Amino acid sequence: MTTKYPFPQILNVLAHSSGGIVNKSRIEELNAGYLSNPDGYNVETDVLYGEQSWYTEGENYNNTLVCSGPYIPIKKNDYEIVYEANPGYMPSESKYAPKIRTIQMKFIQDSETAFSALRAGEIYVLYTIPTAKIDMVKDDPTLEFKEIPGNAFNYLAFNFEGKFKDVNLRKAALYAVDQEQISAVFNNRLIPTYAPVTPVLQTGKALKADPEKSAQYLSDWAKETGN
Repeated sequence: MTTKYPFPQILNVLAHSSGGIVNKSRIEELNAGYLSNPDGYNVETDVLYGEQSWYTEGENYNNTLVCSGPYIPIKKNDYEIVYEANPGYMPSESKYAPKIRTIQMKFIQDSETAFSALRAGEIYVLYTIPTAKIDMVKDDPTLEFKEIPGNAFNYLAFNFEGKFKDVNLRKAALYAVDQEQISAVFNNRLIPTYAPVTPVLQTGKALKADPEKSAQYLSDWAKETGN
């Protein structure tokens, strides 16, 4: 695969869990008016295919989604979103066919409230729990704890038109970040970033804090810029 522009993050994008397979011709058909006149698209009134308003309860409800995954979003409101098994995903006798007919996903913004709902039996699955509650879950005989590595991460973006246009200042910031100290706040449960470009790919390299390097790059930046 050859990208039009240099894009080292392509592996991250291709492996992203949100990347779904859709029917290109059908979606282009539904969005034909917007594709022929993109400048005429009004974000206040126009609705592109797949936007949440397609399956949000209300006067504009028009759920005609074309789906390829195991579950189809049927309806959504302020409290929950309901999914039904997609009958076209796999033959019913296949081991990969959805075994649960209907899934209700509750919206509980506060993590502590969501955790209390789990312990009270109001919900059956909680995807994330407060770090401080992990031992409590492990010790609760009524709950089952499962843990898988995730690929969530935050980028620190630099404005190349300002002071951080200088590479020495960016390197000084890079080596000043101590990942071990950050992980300690989360009970040492964080997977380290391996490189600035491909943060979650284990390339064999390590990105470690180095105060001496940071100070040297900061000194080089000061000498070059007079700061």
